[in-house]
Amino acid sequence: MSSKKTEPISNLGWFFLFSFVVVVDIAQIVLDLAFGAGVLVNRIIDVGVAFALLLIFHLKDVPLTQAQYMSIGSAFIGEQIPVLDALPMWTFDIFYIFVNLKKEEISEKMGIVGKIAVTAVDTVQKARGGGVASVEAGAASGVGNTVASAATAEHLPTNTIDLRPSGKA
Repeated sequence: MSSKKTEPISNLGWFFLFSFVVVVDIAQIVLDLAFGAGVLVNRIIDVGVAFALLLIFHLKDVPLTQAQYMSIGSAFIGEQIPVLDALPMWTFDIFYIFVNLKKEEISEKMGIVGKIAVTAVDTVQKARGGGVASVEAGAASGVGNTVASAATAEHLPTNTIDLRPSGKA
């Protein structure tokens, strides 16, 4: 046996996992639009997907945290609510688990610097309202892109002096 530590799920494995849940989410949306006939079928699909994800993570020895188990449970419960089941919750769930596992992997590879970086990112996320969804919402609304907006003179506080070169010589 080799003592080389291997990654539980390879990048190709993550690709197939993402592909699987995207296809499931698209199929569920199509079934919902099929005159409501897919409501019962969607419930059966959700039970199968939840068990399949738990089985895949168990067989691949993926160390899930309590929060990641709760995200799978939350996605399952959300998929049981008739209006919310049209959202791609399984895709969001796998994205959440993927980001957290990769963050932990980078932290382990980089040692103390990685742990400091992960702690800093977590602190910023909590200060902004927490979680992946708030970071995505902030990026979509432009909240995180304050550098470009702060560079204009009208955004400067009134009690400061503008030290930027004016072009006048």
